[in-house]
Amino acid sequence: MKKLPVFIVCFLIAGQLYAQFDAQFSQYWAIENYFNPAKAGTERNKAHLTALHKMQWLGMPGAPRSTFIAGEAAIDFLGKTHGVGASFFNEKIGLFSISTVSAQYAYKLKLFSGTLSLGLEGGLCTLSFDGSSLYTPSGSDYHNPSDAGIPQSEVSGRKLNVNFGMRYSTEYWYAGLSSTRLTEPSFDFNETASTYTGRIYYLTAGGNIQLSNPLYQFQPSFLVKSDLLLTQIDATVRLLYNDFIWGGLSYRWKEALIFVIGLNFKNIKAGYSYDYSTTRLAKISSGSHEITLSYVMDLNFSKNNKYKYKSIRIL
Repeated sequence: MKKLPVFIVCFLIAGQLYAQFDAQFSQYWAIENYFNPAKAGTERNKAHLTALHKMQWLGMPGAPRSTFIAGEAAIDFLGKTHGVGASFFNEKIGLFSISTVSAQYAYKLKLFSGTLSLGLEGGLCTLSFDGSSLYTPSGSDYHNPSDAGIPQSEVSGRKLNVNFGMRYSTEYWYAGLSSTRLTEPSFDFNETASTYTGRIYYLTAGGNIQLSNPLYQFQPSFLVKSDLLLTQIDATVRLLYNDFIWGGLSYRWKEALIFVIGLNFKNIKAGYSYDYSTTRLAKISSGSHEITLSYVMDLNFSKNNKYKYKSIRIL
């Protein structure tokens, strides 16, 4: 098994291991329910199934590899519209791997000309550390191969994870505020080694601006992500043509320039992004690649819906 140097995979501070800041997704508008459960059930009578995979910092040993899969739908119950969803996330970064399985619920409330959504998410978070693949340089005064604070074998822990968010949307724009890992779950690998996943705050907004040519829509958006110590800002502009193909640019503040492109074909939406680092990472990495794929299903089964689904027994 390939061994990774200790300085690549973790920081050791007072006997505590610190994992990743949170997954870094460039197409954040396509997987908003990753960080905000209030997104669930945004489109009435629609169900969405979305998958994303990212290969980050190609060329760097132990660089993050992230996968996110989610399903969400809007349902009517007792005269109200509710959003429900489920998600799976997995990321491998260095010797750490983290995975979550969650369920989401969002309560919808008509407010002014739009809809206010309040979302709650709960699930299990599993964090693992593969100490058996750790390589510690010999003959160094700065690395101790017998450091009790770093596990020497494969260890893992599982804890409850809770996210909360709110989102307001109209026909032309949306805005959301949320926080992930509210419980800040901590994981004790052994008596001397532990880690935790800290709370992250998100602020996002975006819009659809119809241009003078009815075939074009301008779609600006932004995402701010922070743990109150470090802050990451993404700003994006996209142009959609004929509700079919789109492209644009994003800028991640002091970190990366991102090229995005995608298309919508019937019930399928696909997107691709390439991150070019504007830091010294560009000397050792050829960039990051991310793909998204989404399928939208109509849930309107009323008699007046000409696209309604039929039982295969009566076709």
